[in-house]
Amino acid sequence: MKIIETYGNYIEKWSNEDPDRARWLLKTGWKAQNLKFRFAPDKRLMPAEQYLARLMMDTMIRPLERPEESAIVSIFTPCEILQEAGLHPYNVEGFSCYLSASKAERAFLQQAENTGISETLCSYHKTFIGAAQKKVLPKPKCIVYTNLTCDANLLTFKKLAKMYDVPIFAIDVPMQQNEDNVQYVADQLRKLKDFIEECTGKKITDETLTEGKKLLIKGQFRSYNSFENERNKLILTVFAKDVQELPENEEQEVEVEGEDGEIAKKEEMTNEVVLIGFVCKKPIYRQTPFGREIADLLLAVNRAYNKSDYIPTIAWGRNARFCQNIEVGTQVKIIGRVQSRQYEKKHEDGTVETKTAYEVSVCSLEVINEEGNENKEETENQEAV
Repeated sequence: MKIIETYGNYIEKWSNEDPDRARWLLKTGWKAQNLKFRFAPDKRLMPAEQYLARLMMDTMIRPLERPEESAIVSIFTPCEILQEAGLHPYNVEGFSCYLSASKAERAFLQQAENTGISETLCSYHKTFIGAAQKKVLPKPKCIVYTNLTCDANLLTFKKLAKMYDVPIFAIDVPMQQNEDNVQYVADQLRKLKDFIEECTGKKITDETLTEGKKLLIKGQFRSYNSFENERNKLILTVFAKDVQELPENEEQEVEVEGEDGEIAKKEEMTNEVVLIGFVCKKPIYRQTPFGREIADLLLAVNRAYNKSDYIPTIAWGRNARFCQNIEVGTQVKIIGRVQSRQYEKKHEDGTVETKTAYEVSVCSLEVINEEGNENKEETENQEAV
């Protein structure tokens, strides 16, 4: 801890005497910490947390190394369009957190208050303003911010734009979510595209992801409830963790990690979902007028931060017969595919409405016992393949 305090004291001292030297020390210290994250990570952290530590440190270092390719942003600023133009996010709140962790925030807070910034203003914003005033933080290409979360945004980013003499763009997000407000924000994002193009001289196009492109997406199948017309509606989405464009008209092999941890190559998977979760509703077994056996299962799949996704699945044939006897609370593993299908809903007034259902079609199913043994129903669903 004394090393960090000494490090912070020198940054504060040199910020008064030689801002460039203070910036060099800040950047060098953070690079050294990043090397530690890479080659001597904290073993108490999970691999995902170790990766996040490296990722965030890279995010902090980049604006210090290439400020001309960075844009100062607020939290919740949609940065994807900035990155498309080659601009790196230079986040005020995040940067101030790292300055504080480096024990270098005191001089910057005092500097901001000495120039008339209110003591009640957000400390993160004051820290960033003070560091900018002392010229420790370099000049960005531009500034983009929103009014979300913090009223301090309205003061901080205008002051920084005047201080650095750079163009600024504000995104006004209304509190209520309705169709008009969504369109209002969408229009602003289109104007943001024009603003970024003017600042960088680069054209932002959607040519990289046009209709007909072949993609390999790895991620998680997720759900959330949307309250519409006084009713809850389950919305299913794919949270993409990795997106790759695949060559057209070429056979593609992808690396797949098996249950034993071994990496194997297999032909391109066009649609495969693996779910491990708990049956949270009694399965509904039925037969169609043509005698096809169907069972509907609602699966609760846990993920980080005590959250769960509720995924509707549908089994066919022997799988359906097997599912009808599964009790609520049973843990199962399902391998299947995402599918959409149309069905007709009859209303009380006699009208018929055609609707679309999205679900996971079950190809194989395993019941996972508490003792760790698995009772596997391996019958492949030929009707759904």
